[in-house]
Amino acid sequence: MSLSIGMHAACAELVGKGVDEVEFKLIYNSTVDGVCARTFHDSCDDLNVPTLTLVEGPYRDFVVGGYTAVPWRGNDNKFTIDPSSFLFKLHRPQANAAYRVQMYPPVSAAAGVYSGSSHGPVFGRGKLTVLLATNTDVKPAVGLTDILRRNLCHRL
Repeated sequence: MSLSIGMHAACAELVGKGVDEVEFKLIYNSTVDGVCARTFHDSCDDLNVPTLTLVEGPYRDFVVGGYTAVPWRGNDNKFTIDPSSFLFKLHRPQANAAYRVQMYPPVSAAAGVYSGSSHGPVFGRGKLTVLLATNTDVKPAVGLTDILRRNLCHRL
């Protein structure tokens, strides 16, 4: 999935750039690539670029996610401090309205991301956890939403 113009503008705002200053590249989409932690890490590990993880709500009316400058490393199985990481919510009050951006900065200097082989992206000491199955038979779960519509990881 490529980002709509409105979503691109909201994501550019999140990373403090103008719309023309940043390009996002889709590197993982659970709908296309499969809902599997290993597939997420095969696509996203060791890129050494900042990433935005987007989790689309069930009716496409909101997106929650996280930003990190720390590379994903599924084999690390550890929490990594990233003071630049944050959580966010993008929502539209009406179908054709612009996205509203809400940012949730780290609650402490020890905030960051957890990268583990049996998990998708984990932000903020579990505040947003995208639990992808270690195999494709298990349904995914998201810490902030009831239904995982899409889990997208974009690199900047």
